[in-house]
Amino acid sequence: MAVTNPAWALTGVATAAETFRRLVEAIFVDHHGVTNGLAVTEKSGTPNMSVDISAGRVVIDGTEATNQGKYFAESRSVENLVIAAADATNARKDLVCARIEDSDYSGATDAWSLYVETGTPSGSPAEPATDPNVVILAMVDVAALDTAIEDAEINDRRKFLRPHGETQMVLGNDGQTMAANGVYQTNGVLTFTQPHAGAVHLFASVTAYVIQTGDNAEKVHSLKLEVSTDGGSTWTGSRESEASTSRDASAPHNRYAAMTVTYAEQVTAASITGDIQVRARLKTDLRLNASWQDTQISASWRPAFE
Repeated sequence: MAVTNPAWALTGVATAAETFRRLVEAIFVDHHGVTNGLAVTEKSGTPNMSVDISAGRVVIDGTEATNQGKYFAESRSVENLVIAAADATNARKDLVCARIEDSDYSGATDAWSLYVETGTPSGSPAEPATDPNVVILAMVDVAALDTAIEDAEINDRRKFLRPHGETQMVLGNDGQTMAANGVYQTNGVLTFTQPHAGAVHLFASVTAYVIQTGDNAEKVHSLKLEVSTDGGSTWTGSRESEASTSRDASAPHNRYAAMTVTYAEQVTAASITGDIQVRARLKTDLRLNASWQDTQISASWRPAFE
């Protein structure tokens, strides 16, 4: 492999734009997406056949050449884009996108833009193909004979690019009693709002104490940690712990159990279709005499730069 010169940034030496884009790529590796904003909504005021796009920033992957790198682009005000007239018979799916055009690789334009990729009307409409160097911001369902695009027809497709992870902690509901014997009941949910445009390493733990009141025999209680990567529609990544209650000498009519469950996995980019959530769930066979105490859910994520 040949050494590529000049390096960025040598004093007094001009450096090609591609070199800087390669630096951006080195920082974000295989990740790209929205850093903030660029939300697609119905037209402010009176909805019509157009959509508004809020101010924001985006990192766009150059896909026309191996060493093209990544581009940073910014919009500082609301942009309005026209949606093509609806078909008289069939629905279609349009994509609202951020696009880079670079004459070093194709065409004669050097600019970034927001645009609508119009789909094909059909009884079973499919999303259209996009141009090179594109980040999809939203998908718009355009019904037959539609005359105004409203928020209910706009599906947010932004993937948020955050080069640093974050850590959160939430407390469950102290003193919460069980609704039914032998059934898991949720006590507290931690949410990372659309955390990242690529794969992440997710670390989570749940700690809970159970107080069993009254002069009852030893019972086994179960604590479960579950993870959702689609905003709570489905829950996977289950981890479970069981503990038997034991007596406290200072409170002989009560029994106590402490449990901790941990989770450490890489979550693929393809599986992240919404908010990442972590929840704590408890199960007991002594519903009326057992309650949660000091439940704590903590979690953190980091980009999986590989």
